[in-house]
Amino acid sequence: MARSKPKVLRIASITDDLVCDELHQTGPESVTAGVGIGNELLVFGPGLPQSHTLFELGEDGVYTLVIPPLASGVLSLRGKSSKVADLWRKQARRDPKSKAVRLRLDPTAKGKLTLGETALLFQFGPPAPPVPKDPFPLEYKARMFA
Repeated sequence: MARSKPKVLRIASITDDLVCDELHQTGPESVTAGVGIGNELLVFGPGLPQSHTLFELGEDGVYTLVIPPLASGVLSLRGKSSKVADLWRKQARRDPKSKAVRLRLDPTAKGKLTLGETALLFQFGPPAPPVPKDPFPLEYKARMFA
């Protein structure tokens, strides 16, 4: 029996109705989002964190979506659509001191999260092929007039 490849995240970052960035993972790993330039996803808006682990990869290889308080949007989990505001209300009833909503995601999950002025569309898919690395740095390549 052939083993299927693990599903990884594909995320599009949209600001001002323009696709600003796309992330298509080559392998499973956690994804950070924030206003700092060291994140995989750069988001814009007041009150957003410098860095926040938005998609956390567990030791079992399952992603967990960690929704910060200023997020809004819609998620589709196992064919059922849920609004982020409803998830926050349920979380507040269970644990009013909670700082984030944590949801385990299955490979069929997809959604749209809005963080400040940035919308993030995500879904799972097969890994992207690795980008081939040049065997020799381009700055040392022979030139005609060198």
